[in-house]
Amino acid sequence: MGSRANYAIIRESGPAELHYSNWGGQYIEGDMLWGPEVVIPFIDALDTGISEEVLLDTTWCEGCAVVDIPKKRFLVFGGETIGRDPLLRNLWLRVAQVGWEGWNVGWAYHGIVDMADALGVSRQKVLTKINADKFDGTKLYACHTQGGARMLLSIRDAGGELRHFGFDAPVEYYFAGGEALIECLGRCKPYSVDRMAAGQNLPEDAIFIDAQQHRIIVTVAPVFGNYDPRLADLIAAGWPGWKVELNYNGMRKHPEVCDLDFRIPEPTFDEMMTELRRVVCRQPILVGHHLRAARDGMPIEPTTHVVPLSEKERTARFNKLVAKCNRPSAG
Repeated sequence: MGSRANYAIIRESGPAELHYSNWGGQYIEGDMLWGPEVVIPFIDALDTGISEEVLLDTTWCEGCAVVDIPKKRFLVFGGETIGRDPLLRNLWLRVAQVGWEGWNVGWAYHGIVDMADALGVSRQKVLTKINADKFDGTKLYACHTQGGARMLLSIRDAGGELRHFGFDAPVEYYFAGGEALIECLGRCKPYSVDRMAAGQNLPEDAIFIDAQQHRIIVTVAPVFGNYDPRLADLIAAGWPGWKVELNYNGMRKHPEVCDLDFRIPEPTFDEMMTELRRVVCRQPILVGHHLRAARDGMPIEPTTHVVPLSEKERTARFNKLVAKCNRPSAG
C-alpha cells in the first residue's frame, strides 16, 4: 500500500527529472509549502528508480508536484487534508504563493494528467480505465430524513419545485442513471437540509438537477483534490442534451448552486489558519520516503517519513509566511 506521489523538476537543459515517494501523497501540504530553496533539494533526494521511465497513473497517483525552474511555475496536488477541503486548500495556496514568491503557483485539479501535460507526456500514458457502475433504479434507496447522507441530490422539477434526496452510495453511481434517475425519485423519501444550514451533517458530494433549464451540476468529493478530466464527458454521455457542469468548490457551494435561502457557515480565517498550521507543521509518523542512500549496494529505506524541515523549523517558517499573508477584508 502507500500514498504514492510523483515529482518532476524541469531545469534549463536536459529532460525533466522524475522522482517518486511511496508515502508522499498524503504529506504534500507539509512537504511542498516552503519554496524552491527547500523543496528542490528535498525532491532531488527522493528515489528516481520507480518513476524514471513512466509516471504513475490515475489509479495510483495520490499527489504530485512539478517544479519548472525556467518558467518559475509550481504545480501541485495532493495532501490528506487540503485535498479534501477546498477552503483549506485555497488558504494553503495563498500561503504557498508567499513561500514561492515570484513563481506561478497552481493546483493540478486533474492530478497526474495535469502533470503529464506540463511535461509534454501523452495523457494516454497516465489514464487508466474509468469505472462507472451501471445504474439500477430498482436498487435506489434513500437515507432516513434525519440521518446523514453520503450524497445529496437536489432537483428543481419542470414546475419549479425544489426537492432534496439523500443517498448512501458515491455520486458516480447516481449520475450514470441519466434521466432514468429522475423517474425513480418518486419512490424516495425526501431529505431535510436543515442541518446543512447549521453546517452539520454535510454530505460528501452532490448532484443538482435543473429540469427547467436541462442543466446538471455535480459536486464530486475528491480524495486528494484531483478530478479525472474525463468526468464531465462521462456525465454528459448519460445526460444527452443537458448542460453539464462540475463544482470544484465542495458542498459549501451547493446551496448557492441550488439557490437555497441559506449559506453553509464557514470557519473563520483564524480557525482555518490554526488548522493549516497543525497540518503543515506536524511531525509525520508513517513509514515513508525512499532516499537515494545505499549500504553495500542495497537501498536503505528509513523507518520514518522524511520531511524537508524539522517541526521546529517548519513552525518558524510558517509563522513568517503567514505574517506576509494579507488577511481577507471584512465583508
